[in-house]
Amino acid sequence: MVVEFEGRLDKARLADAIRGVVKTEPILGCRVRRGFFRPRWKPMPGLDAADLLRVVTAAEPGPEVEHLLMEDLDPWRGPIVRFGLVRGEQDTLVVNLDHTAGDAASVRLLTCLLASIYAHPERAAAPKPAAYFQKRGFRTLLKLNSSDRRSRTLPASPPGAPPGWQFPWRSGTREFAKRILVRRLAPEKAAAVRDFATARNAWLNDVLIAAYFRALSRLLGDGGAVPRLTIPVDMRKYLPPHERPRIANFAGPFIATLGQDLGASFVETLDRVRAATAAEKQGRPGLDQAAALSALVDRFPYRIIESRLARGKTPVPLPPPWFIALGALRPESFAFGPVAARYAYPLPSVGKAEGAFQLSASCFADSMTMAVCFAGDAADEELVNQFLDHYLAELPG
Repeated sequence: MVVEFEGRLDKARLADAIRGVVKTEPILGCRVRRGFFRPRWKPMPGLDAADLLRVVTAAEPGPEVEHLLMEDLDPWRGPIVRFGLVRGEQDTLVVNLDHTAGDAASVRLLTCLLASIYAHPERAAAPKPAAYFQKRGFRTLLKLNSSDRRSRTLPASPPGAPPGWQFPWRSGTREFAKRILVRRLAPEKAAAVRDFATARNAWLNDVLIAAYFRALSRLLGDGGAVPRLTIPVDMRKYLPPHERPRIANFAGPFIATLGQDLGASFVETLDRVRAATAAEKQGRPGLDQAAALSALVDRFPYRIIESRLARGKTPVPLPPPWFIALGALRPESFAFGPVAARYAYPLPSVGKAEGAFQLSASCFADSMTMAVCFAGDAADEELVNQFLDHYLAELPG
């Protein structure tokens, strides 16, 4: 998450707010330790939460922001979160949370919590009991496996299904330095996209997904492969409100397949997207894969699972491209006391799986941001730029 401010934050006050956040959500001060049946979260010994803050001064904040965002956080060694304050003409805050500990919604909630405690230190909660660390559910811990290993436990495509398409990557390299590309829509373009959705009584996310499918179709051409898209579902909604954690990975994948859309109008594609998402919402999207992984972990010790997955003998399909929508970010939720947020946007997280590719979309005030995260040394960056050009061209307005 990146938050650009209209003024300057107080460094000491920010450090105190980070201590308050870790007190409220102690998982942020933990690392993962091995257990026989499954890994466990354990508090890091001797951690001062203020050490999670890194302050950098730079005349041009862009490269420093990207460096902080792309830092790999190791959940086995800790820490699992990093806060960065980049000081230029104005301050920029960077929040980097390891995907093992939290999903995209967690990063947004964490940043809003930090803003709230910065403005009102008394809102920091009392420390939670030790049992808190052992009762966070299987979903968080299963993210410790890389996405290519996890895919082996997911249901296979039905017999006769057309081949899917994964974002191309350069073969022969084992380096996966992460890269990000950010495109910000002008207010008038963002307004046109929202007005298009309103005029057709459609969800904004459906409009963005339709543009995604059309951009993939333009890249693929008439090659026979089918564009598929992975859409994470926030499974907190399946829990009672009082049991919904702020910091946890509760994202379950819903893989959407529409087929080629060459020659179809945007409205026709949008209608197909709406029909597909409406049909999926009749069930509980995201829970099938989560249930399969839960059954696996509950039945076998973790070390046996890890060993068998590591020795897999069958080719592993790459995950389809991801689309992460966080909707509208309210400016008042990102104000740090008297210091107003000028702009804020989330960034997707890419691990070390080959071909990993994610696009996130969010709105802040009257603007909209599209951010792509991909495996920089392994991906074809020219193709990534082509995709973004296609995607922005497909958006209505």
